[in-house]
Amino acid sequence: MTDASNDKPAWTPKRIAAGLREAVSLEGAWSGSQWLACPARPPGKPRGGVAPARAEGQSALPDPVQMRSADAKQPTPARTPPPGKFVVRRLTVNDQFKGDKGDALRTLAEEVAVCKRCALGRSRTKPVFGVGRTEDKGIMLVGEAPGHDEDVQGEPFVGAAGQLLDKLLERAKAHRSDVYIGNVLKCRPPSNRMPQPAEVAACIVFLRRQMEILKPAVICALGRHAIRALTGREEPMSVLRGTTEKFQGIPVLMTFHPAYLLRNPAETDNVVADLARAFSLFREKSNA
Repeated sequence: MTDASNDKPAWTPKRIAAGLREAVSLEGAWSGSQWLACPARPPGKPRGGVAPARAEGQSALPDPVQMRSADAKQPTPARTPPPGKFVVRRLTVNDQFKGDKGDALRTLAEEVAVCKRCALGRSRTKPVFGVGRTEDKGIMLVGEAPGHDEDVQGEPFVGAAGQLLDKLLERAKAHRSDVYIGNVLKCRPPSNRMPQPAEVAACIVFLRRQMEILKPAVICALGRHAIRALTGREEPMSVLRGTTEKFQGIPVLMTFHPAYLLRNPAETDNVVADLARAFSLFREKSNA
C-alpha cells in the first residue's frame, strides 16, 4: 500500500519504529505485569464497569498463587459412569453368609477354616472357600486350587488369572457377581504345584456340600484338574473343551482354565464362547 500524496510506501521501517516509540509513551503502556490498554479504558477496568480498587504497584492480573489456592479448595466432583453404563458391585466373601443360605454356608466355611484332612491345611495362609451369587439355579465356576494371591486374600480368582476371568465374563455379557466361584481344593498347594489325588479326595467333600447348598443349574469346570475331579474324564483338553458331562445330575461344561490362556491366548475366543454357552444353558433351565 502507498501514500497517494508522494507515491512512497505508507509504512517504512523508520515510520514503524517511530509509531512504536509513540505507542509505548502513551498512558497505559506496559509497566511490570500491567496490560497495555487504551487510554480511554485504564488498566484493570472491566469493559462497561468500574475498575476495582487496588494498591499502588499491584498487578491488574490475578495472583496465580491465590488462583491455585482457590482451586485446591474446590471439592473433586464424584466420578459417575457414562450414560447407559451400570456399576455392578463386586460381591465379597462375606456376602454369601447372608440370606436363606447364609447359615449353612457359614457353618461349612468354619469347617474348612479348621480342616486338617491333608497337609495343605497346615501350610496355607488362608482357606479359600468361595465367593459369588448364591441364589438357586445359578452358574458355578470351579477351578482347581488357590494360587499365591488367593492364599493371601482368602478369595478365589483374584490374581492375574482372576483378572482375565473378569474380562472373559464381560465379553460373554456377564459379570463376576452373576456366578459363584470356587475351587476343588480350598488350600494352596506349595509353589502352585498340581493337586495330588489324596488332596482332591480329602477336599472334594466340601465342594459337594457347597453344591448341595447352592443348587447350581450349570457348572463350568475350568481346567483339566477340575474336570477330572468332577467327571473323571482324563482325555486331552483339545478333546474335552466345549463338551458337557454330569456331576450329581448337574450339567458340567468343560473349558480351559484362565491361567492357561495367559500362556496360550489363541484359545481365548473359545473360552468366551464356552462361558456364553454356560449362560445359555442357565437361561434354558431357568425358563423350563
